[in-house]
Amino acid sequence: MSIKSSGILTPGIGIVCSDAGASNLIFSFLKHSCNSDFQFYLEGPAIDILKAHNFDNDINDNLENMVKGNKTLITGSGWSSDIEKKARKIAKKYGIYSITILDHWVNYKERFIKDDESILPDEIWVVDEYAFKIAQDCFPNTKIELITNFYLKDQIKNINLINLNEEPELLYVMEPIRSDWGKGILGEFQAFNFLIKNFEHLNLPNDINIAIRPHPSDKEGKYQELIENNPEFSIKIDKDRQLFESIGSAHWVAGCETYALVIAIQSGKKVFCSLPPWSPQCRLPHKELIHLKHLAN
Repeated sequence: MSIKSSGILTPGIGIVCSDAGASNLIFSFLKHSCNSDFQFYLEGPAIDILKAHNFDNDINDNLENMVKGNKTLITGSGWSSDIEKKARKIAKKYGIYSITILDHWVNYKERFIKDDESILPDEIWVVDEYAFKIAQDCFPNTKIELITNFYLKDQIKNINLINLNEEPELLYVMEPIRSDWGKGILGEFQAFNFLIKNFEHLNLPNDINIAIRPHPSDKEGKYQELIENNPEFSIKIDKDRQLFESIGSAHWVAGCETYALVIAIQSGKKVFCSLPPWSPQCRLPHKELIHLKHLAN
């Protein structure tokens, strides 16, 4: 058994992740364990997120050596790279016990497939009851553990310490949609434009400020065009604050399906989903989420 029933990790832990969602959940969980024997192999946003969580561990540059040199492997399950799938395959090769954390509520089976091969871990971690039920249905023969969401707890604690902006502000949290829904424009741009065109249905003040928070994987200047195309709105790019600061200072929050919307909901904010009617249904299961397409119908 690789973890104790109390959730405290045993020594010799290898961590492999890339995407922001899983990185935040894993690093927060590790900070609250009483073990410091961690080794990391990271790519993408996970590298900067490790620093933000105040880990000073070196990042390994050899994936296979890192995995086989530990007793347990913990990976993310994101879309931005294949390193997690490669790591699980290496773990299976050497008989290393592997755990994967699911940081969202969608495409569970697809997250474990590489080159038509399903590479499942020995154990899957989730952080809420919604995900627990979905994971049980998708993986009936795999152990599913519901762990404490320390990332959410820490974010809400910090949000509650932030004062609201004096002027009304809507925080818009971006995420890569990876589909243009057949319209030749990235989905994240379509969703933001849908919000702007139907802004009156939100019943928010006309003099509101809109703060666009880029995704950690977004390139510099990606959303400058949105500002230039909507001069009638006061829009700025919010890239220098931590997420809890952005949510805490905003009066309202909007976006598509990003986990940041869940944090905002749990912190008591009024939260809007801006996915347009022609997009797939929003897959966040939270009843508190207000869908703009229903207001604009």
